[in-house]
Amino acid sequence: MSDTVTQDHYATLIAHLIQAFDELHSTVLRKVAESTYISPLSDYPTMAFRDNGFPYFTKQGSFQAARLNYVGTLRPSSIVAALLFKRDDELDLPQNDALESYVRESPFAHQFKVSGDFNGYRLARMIDGAVERYIQLHGLSERVKSKRATVLLPIFNAITYETYVLRLMVPIALTAFEFDHFRVNDSTYIARIPQGIQLARSMNRGVHSGATDGVLEAATHALVSCNWSIEPGGISELHYGLLYPGPAVLSTIDLFFASLRAATGADTGYAQIVMLPYRWATAFYADLPQVFGASIRKYPSAFDADYYKIGLSTVSLADMLEVKRIYNLIVPMENDRISIALKRLNACMTREDAVDAILDACIGLEVLLGKGAEAISHKIRMRAAALASLRPNSDPNAVLRQVKAIYDFRSKVVHGDTSQKRKGKKLDGVESSQFAEQRKLATDMLRFIVDVMVEHPRFLDDPEAIDSELLLGFFQPPLDMDEPNLPGVE
Repeated sequence: MSDTVTQDHYATLIAHLIQAFDELHSTVLRKVAESTYISPLSDYPTMAFRDNGFPYFTKQGSFQAARLNYVGTLRPSSIVAALLFKRDDELDLPQNDALESYVRESPFAHQFKVSGDFNGYRLARMIDGAVERYIQLHGLSERVKSKRATVLLPIFNAITYETYVLRLMVPIALTAFEFDHFRVNDSTYIARIPQGIQLARSMNRGVHSGATDGVLEAATHALVSCNWSIEPGGISELHYGLLYPGPAVLSTIDLFFASLRAATGADTGYAQIVMLPYRWATAFYADLPQVFGASIRKYPSAFDADYYKIGLSTVSLADMLEVKRIYNLIVPMENDRISIALKRLNACMTREDAVDAILDACIGLEVLLGKGAEAISHKIRMRAAALASLRPNSDPNAVLRQVKAIYDFRSKVVHGDTSQKRKGKKLDGVESSQFAEQRKLATDMLRFIVDVMVEHPRFLDDPEAIDSELLLGFFQPPLDMDEPNLPGVE
């Protein structure tokens, strides 16, 4: 068969999908009616909330009033059974066999090839999942054509697409939000995570990254970024490609979290990256939407012990307006200085060691305010104070003193003068963080300078312009060319 896809190919595929679905659905209904016992979906998640308002998840198990595994009456659906998958020899499903035979010889066959060989297992599982989802959503009733389409269309799209569109969703760990939805720009927003997606993400944690389960679970809201796509060359490659987020994904996420931290100073982070298929699906589990998840450790180390506590960061609507302002200023920038500074801001607000965090903040300040080898503390102090003059509520003299204090401490660090005597082998709990005050001072200063610099990007390209325009008073606003020349100006 030609590799060129025609309308006849689409129509034939749709007909085979409908026939295979109807056949399996009718067979399941008959089997359920005959069965005295239907096994539960023991892996189906449940969600509850801790006293701090953040969720956690458990499995419903086998002994509760649980969701039942209806398609499982025809074959087991456990992981072990899936590895040994083989339909009951007594089952007569000629329409399902016809679907596989058609796809195997069609232009869509490449979607199901593994190492060059056609594998019908995933195709069969797609029909199984569609029938199970239909029953979970609509009950044990006869088929309704309009409702059937809602579970078959995503499968049809998955088989026929070459480019797969997704939404990137990042649950924001241990951070409370005082609103349900906030649009940051045309393609980015913050939203409360719907329950179905909460349950689905709990089952898709990806490769173990060292992230604590309690932190990964503890999110009520997420960053959502739209219009992502992938062109995998097959459904098997699609699944593999979504297990490992690439540099563009991580860069987008980290830019938002840097903006959130710069605007609010919140102790925040993330432990999971979720990709949400847009109008397609390759598999279903019960009534849950399909998601692809990967765990990642991008949060303060203190979260590992504090995920059950009350009193963590809260973001208000007013805070989000500031986040939106900073984020939308940064997004169009193509400047290495701001990129490096934002990485240092993220690092210094997630470091476990306070001294390392302070050094990160100093590097960020030097990248923004220095140029080449000139990033000496005196110039950093003077330029930071000059930038403070651009903010009506900022005191340049106070900024001067604060930057001096930061660099005095930095000098002690590099000369080894910050060590403290060991206090013996005491097992009396965790000591309070050393140098917390200096850390906060350095972090807040970097946040402040980032904020000012993104509002005045001309200083990013040439920090020396701070000297001439602000420190030496050489800056003059441009003349209005429509006005007559001023006296003495040619």
